[in-house]
Amino acid sequence: MVVTTMQSLPFEQQVYVELTDSLSDGQDSAVASEAARGLLDKDTTQYRLMGIREHNRRAIFFDSTLRKVVSVAFDESGVDSLDKDEIRDVTSQPDIERWVYERGQDYWAWVHPRFGWVFDAGRERSHQN
Repeated sequence: MVVTTMQSLPFEQQVYVELTDSLSDGQDSAVASEAARGLLDKDTTQYRLMGIREHNRRAIFFDSTLRKVVSVAFDESGVDSLDKDEIRDVTSQPDIERWVYERGQDYWAWVHPRFGWVFDAGRERSHQN
């Protein structure tokens, strides 16, 4: 028998599993799986998935072309590019990370691992002060 742990999965698969688990809260797992796949298909170098807002109705992306954080509606059929709100102009990676951290953990239903570390770093900084 082979036992698979999250650590033994490729990074992209770990992200998919975590996102699907988060989206499964309160909805059918097949629907959550399709929604996760649609979000991750949209996750590119130009349009980076940052996380999901509470209640799993809006995804937050960083649009590197516009240099803006945007909120986008999504469901199991994918991301609705027409239902997009520009939230904030950002100019650097530290600015993006600061924005994620300043929202606080209650803002997020799920944070992409590429940004989730900022909460641990913030906790460490607050213990050092």
